[in-house]
Amino acid sequence: MFVTKTLLWIAIAGTVLSFPNIALVYGAHQWTEAVFGFGARSIAFVDAAASSPFVQLSMVPLLTLTAYYAPPGHRATWFALMASLMNIALVASQLQTKFSMTSSWWAQPIRRARSAVDLGVALAFIIPVTAIVLFGKRAVTHPKLKHD
Repeated sequence: MFVTKTLLWIAIAGTVLSFPNIALVYGAHQWTEAVFGFGARSIAFVDAAASSPFVQLSMVPLLTLTAYYAPPGHRATWFALMASLMNIALVASQLQTKFSMTSSWWAQPIRRARSAVDLGVALAFIIPVTAIVLFGKRAVTHPKLKHD
């Protein structure tokens, strides 16, 4: 039960932390610059500073699950392997973001960008929450696994 609650809160926090990105796509930076005196760069900087530790912390429950369900005698190996794969995924995500922002083919209409961001945030919330609701109890209390 603790694991499912933790994963649920990670999904909720990830969704909430994506709100500044949605606001930037919809032009909130223009309003904040006119009213408060800070624009898109300040919002992006604060967003990156706030969400970066949560990305690292969100790996902890998944690594815990990996170590918990790994075969006895191989837990450290599986833990290290999953930590390496998660770090590779984080770096790939950063590279993909940098590539998509610097490439010339990215100049698309704002409508497509808005719908893509909205869809991405919605899916990033709906898919994990659905998996937690459907498989949460079964994943935590798996009868065939013996743990030391």
